Amino acid sequence: MSCVDYLHGGMLMKFLSEEWFVALEENIYRIFNKPGKLTFEFCEVFDNCPGEHSLVWVVYDVKNGIAKNVTHGFDVIPKCDYFARGNYEDHIRVCKKEIDPKKSVLNGTFSVEDRGGGITPMKLLGLINMYMRLVEAKQLDGVEYE
Repeated sequence: MSCVDYLHGGMLMKFLSEEWFVALEENIYRIFNKPGKLTFEFCEVFDNCPGEHSLVWVVYDVKNGIAKNVTHGFDVIPKCDYFARGNYEDHIRVCKKEIDPKKSVLNGTFSVEDRGGGITPMKLLGLINMYMRLVEAKQLDGVEYE
């Protein structure tokens, strides 16, 4: 489903609005819909957000290649296996395709963390590839960025 379906009276969705989260969730279910080996619980953290909540998070739960749950919240970060964390403005730049998400992880613009311990080079590569698929879901049409 195209995000254009979420436009109300010609208005664009605002980045990180409830409408944006609905569209993101539908995209996640569309992208992660084929059985496979990929299993993860991944939290994406948006730091320094404008407005009421300066910290916003989204948790993606995928089991055997199939998206099972997508949740979001504010302020207190939930426990997850893996994290990607970055500033609000950098998330916008990734969504607008102004910066490459893979390079952004490698150069430290975004941090990727494994709660279970250290990240080996192979695990980091796997996390980056998983993050790239999540970024694809975030790159929605019809979004207004502040």
